[in-house]
Parts: sequence; structure tokens; C-alpha cells
Amino acid sequence: MNNQSIVNSSLQYLRRIFSLAKVPVDVAVVNYQEDKLYKSSNITWDFKFQSSSGLGAERQGKLFKSDYDALEYAEKLKNQSLEAAERADFIAKLQQLEVQGADAVVKACIKKKKLTAKRYEDFCYKESCPECHGEKKVNCPRCKGTGTVKCQNCGGEGYVKCPECRGRGRIRSYRNGKSSERKCSKCNGKGKIRCPECKGKGELRCNNCAGRGKVLCHNCNGVGYLYKIFTCKIEASVSNQQLTAECRLFNANEIEKEFDKHYNELIRYAKNEITAPSEESNGSYIQHVSSTVKVGRLDYTVNGKMHYCYVLPESLTDSEIMLFKRDAVYDELLADEVQKLHQEVKTACQNRNNARDKLNELAQNPVFGEIVVGGMQKLTKKADGFISDDLKKLLSKELGLLRKTALGKRSEFSFWYVGMLICFAALVLGADFIVQKGEPMFSLNCVLLWSFFGILGLTVPWAVAGLCIKIDTALDLSWQKYLPRNPRKLPENKIFRDALSKRQIIVNACLTAAAILFAIFLL
Repeated sequence: MNNQSIVNSSLQYLRRIFSLAKVPVDVAVVNYQEDKLYKSSNITWDFKFQSSSGLGAERQGKLFKSDYDALEYAEKLKNQSLEAAERADFIAKLQQLEVQGADAVVKACIKKKKLTAKRYEDFCYKESCPECHGEKKVNCPRCKGTGTVKCQNCGGEGYVKCPECRGRGRIRSYRNGKSSERKCSKCNGKGKIRCPECKGKGELRCNNCAGRGKVLCHNCNGVGYLYKIFTCKIEASVSNQQLTAECRLFNANEIEKEFDKHYNELIRYAKNEITAPSEESNGSYIQHVSSTVKVGRLDYTVNGKMHYCYVLPESLTDSEIMLFKRDAVYDELLADEVQKLHQEVKTACQNRNNARDKLNELAQNPVFGEIVVGGMQKLTKKADGFISDDLKKLLSKELGLLRKTALGKRSEFSFWYVGMLICFAALVLGADFIVQKGEPMFSLNCVLLWSFFGILGLTVPWAVAGLCIKIDTALDLSWQKYLPRNPRKLPENKIFRDALSKRQIIVNACLTAAAILFAIFLL
């Protein structure tokens, strides 16, 4: 195989590898390297690696348009019963394969018999710094991002002991053998003065970050990203001249340990330089370039047990899929289930969209607004009736009085009904009193007696209602939560509104007591 055929095969195979890995390659760089390979027998590649396809990228399969759909299907699959998934050691195999960032690794083997280059330019890509997350700065470790530190002179209190009185607040002096004390003028007798270092604030500006609270990330030196390098392998004494590819599960950022007697040990150097072995070896070398293909994973439950299923990209060939240990990580039975769920979700989305369009159409119609307002008014009236009925039941249950009484028009009728009964009783008693005493119908005593019972009939209903409210308020009964916030705004509840007034309750009670005393005096 001559140099030109090797170059052509290498370029074709390289494009195939990068298409499998879904890695975008700069076309200009490819053309430049193609010309360079034609002119020289050295293999020195310098491709730009932009990004790898991940779980967050849009999937090209028929069943999954995006990971949002995949998650929706996975949620549905948790409640499905897949009896065929109950295979021997299914969970055990998956647990062995379950690694953080499990990727499908495509390994391109580019072969050349004789190599004279001293170094390889390795693939290089940018990755967001895990320390600063691409922000280039991190919180200052000294001030924890606040920009200030506690003053060491005052311990953060802002005040220190007065140097004149040593914290006593008073200064003792001796004169003519006598001691005397006076208030310290420097601290005004308090024993403490404002800290001269922090000016009484208790905090000082952090010198490490100059009060900004942020410092340059030491991990990326303030760049915001790190340069990551693909691993390269230099293999010697390989007689097979055919280009091959392998596809297998491989832990992310892990170096393969597959070496045989023909392999030299893997040598890793700083940055992106790898030195080739000396030409005194066999003289035939292989460069392995590892790129990744992300695979999706679905979780589902069968008989209370959690199972996993890896969804592979459709661009992989059947032989490449078999290298993923298909019996453990690829479940073709999911296709029918997912197709059914896809149809169910599609129908549900259509129904939801139709209902939403109908609501939007009604909302734009002015008649719809009138219907809503009318319905709210009806509901308000029903709520008022509900409140009144509850008050009626609770009042009658607690006191055994006003059995058929309710707020509003019912309460007004009931109170006046009780008053009419008392007035009728007054007429009967008045007539009986007149017959017994033999006095005329319109004598002074008869008029006073009728007046007494009339006042009693008018005041007793209000007094009873006020007494009920006072007792229930004292007992903090549950019916109070049904009361309106401001009963005075309800025009139909005039009797109840008057009864709520403490002044009206006192007046009614006084009138009732006066009427009773007057009746006792007459009798």
C-alpha cells in the first residue's frame, strides 16, 4: 500500500469516525491537512474539536425528537409491565456497566509504516472550568465573597478599651495623700472608645480581593475554561495493514488498559504534545484517536424493580451495536411500547391544545365575560344563603332560642314574629286584668299595662339577639368564621346589624329592665 492510498483511506476513515461520533469538523482544516498529507509522509493532524453530542442535544431517531420527549416516555414506562424484560442477571449486568458518563467510544486506527515526526499535535478542546463554572472568578477564600473581614483589633465589636482609664471609665488621682476619682474625659466614663482601625464598623476591607469579594480562579487562571486533550496511543510491530474501528462502552476520561506484547506503554505529556518513540523500534506505528458518542438511558419499573435501557444512535452499524453487549443495554422490546405511548401522548396533546384554543376563543368573546359575571353573582347569592343557614343552625343549637331564625329577611321576620306574639300576650293579659279589676278599657292602668307589654315585645327580640352574639363571642364558637367581615355593609341584615351594636344592646337591656320594674310596681 503506497503513501497516497494510505492517505486517501485515512481521510475517508477519519470522516467516517467523526460522523459516527457526531463531532463537527472544520472543513478548511481538513482540506489543509489533506494537502499536507499528500506532500509529506508524516502524519501530523490538527483538527478543531468543537463539541461532543450529549444527552442534552437533539436526538435524530424516529421515536425521540428531543430529550423532553424521552423523559416523558420514561415517566410513562415506569408504570408499564414488560414481562419480557425479566431476564436472568439483567440488573447485575447493568450495574456492572453503570458508570458516570458512560460513553460509546469509537477508536480510529490510522497506520503508517515509517514515521519520522518528532511530535504529534493532539486533539484539543475547551471545557468549562468546574471551579468557577466559566465565570473566570470565584469567591475570595478569605472573606467568603463578602469583601470585608473582621477587624482583629476590636474583634469585630467596633470598640476597644480606653487606654487612659484602661476600661474602668474613671481615673484615680492622688493629691496631698488623698485619692480622688473623676470621670474619664477620653471615653466619657464608658470605658470603651471607637476602634481606630475600623472606625467603629467592626469590619475591614479584604486585602486579598481589594473588597470586591471575587478573585481570579486558580484552576483556570482566570480564563474560564480548561484545555482537555484526547488520549493518543503509539503502537509498534503491528503487521495488519487494514483500517479497523471498534465501538465499546468506555468510562469518560479513562485510559484504556488494553496492551499486548506489541504495545509500548502509553506516555502522557503536558498540554498537547506527545513524543513518538525512537525509530530504532520496529518502525511501524499506529495512532489511536478516541472520540465519544453519548447514549441515552431510559428507566422503567417491572414488578417493582428498576431497569435501565440504553438508546443508541441510529448512525451506528449493527456490528458496532453488538459491541455494546446488546443483551444487557439494548432492549428492542421497548420500540413497540414507546410507539404506543407516543400515540397516546400525541392524542393527549391534541386534546389539550383544542381545549386551550376553545378557551381562548371564548375569552375573546364579550358575551363570555357577561356570562362569567352573572355566574359569579349567582354564586355570591348562594354563598349568602349558606352563611345565613349556618348561623341559624348554630345559634339554635347553642341556646335553644329563636329556633327558626336566620340572618337577613328570615331573621327580620322571626324577630318581628316573636314581638307580635308578646304583644298579643300583652293584649290577653291586659283584657284579663281589666275583667278582674273591673276597670274601664281605656283607663290609665290599662294603657300603661298595654304600653309595658308593647315595649317588652319590641325590645326582647333585640335583647335576645344581642345576648346570643355576646355569649357566642365569649365562647369563640366556630360559626363566627361564617360572619361577613363588615356586616354593616349588608343592607338586608338591618336587625342583625343593629343587634351587633353594643350601644343598642345596652339600650334594649335597659328598656327591658325598666319595663319589668314598672310592671312589678303596677302589680
